[in-house]
Amino acid sequence: MSARVRMLAAALAILVGAVGWYLWRARGADDPNAALSLFGNVDVHQVELAFRVTGRIADMKVQEGDRVKAGDTLAQLDRVPFATDVAAAQADVEQARAQLEKLRRGFRVEEIAAARATVAQRAADLANARVTLERQQELIAAGLVTHQQIDDAEARVAQSEAQLAAAREQLNLELHGSRIEDIAAQQAALASAEARLAKVQTALSDTTLLAPSGGIISVRAREPGAIVQAGQTVYTLTLNDPVWIRAYVPQPR
Repeated sequence: MSARVRMLAAALAILVGAVGWYLWRARGADDPNAALSLFGNVDVHQVELAFRVTGRIADMKVQEGDRVKAGDTLAQLDRVPFATDVAAAQADVEQARAQLEKLRRGFRVEEIAAARATVAQRAADLANARVTLERQQELIAAGLVTHQQIDDAEARVAQSEAQLAAAREQLNLELHGSRIEDIAAQQAALASAEARLAKVQTALSDTTLLAPSGGIISVRAREPGAIVQAGQTVYTLTLNDPVWIRAYVPQPR
């Protein structure tokens, strides 16, 4: 137990004695030979202080016996991993917000023109793949190409068909705008990103341990560099207020 805590306990014991002496004197006014014995205890309230998140302790700012006020910073976790999470979440929010604005605004003329060009290019690729396949099918009878080459040519045709279909779908989207359900889905994605940002911002603020009220640090349970789990005690705080002295006084006969 620290010196300050011992001094507090001694002061409270003296106060109990003073109360007993006063009551003894009050009774002794009628009966000088009367003796008064009091039994009781001092109620001291303590709080176990801990971080709400898991992390590595970067700094412990107070020692056992130090007196603190409500709101004082007591300890600090390493903020770097939590700050990184906040930065990533902020980027996700900005990306989701930009995508939503794009869906609401529609596509620009330049984007539609680019989509048309992509469709034309994919159509040309498909035509070329089909011509190549037809030529190789004519040559296989003469043994000038292998079955593997035929398989490869057929795969290129199938791939070109899929790419052309995707390009046409994108062009149709840009010509007619986004569907209501697409906008609603993106709104939900933005709300989810914002909720995650709020969560990691709260975790970042929880890397600082503050005194909930005034009192004296009675136990310092951890040191800088230690890895602590959420809820694991770092300090024990003995509260200044309230402090109660509980004494049992017999009724006069």
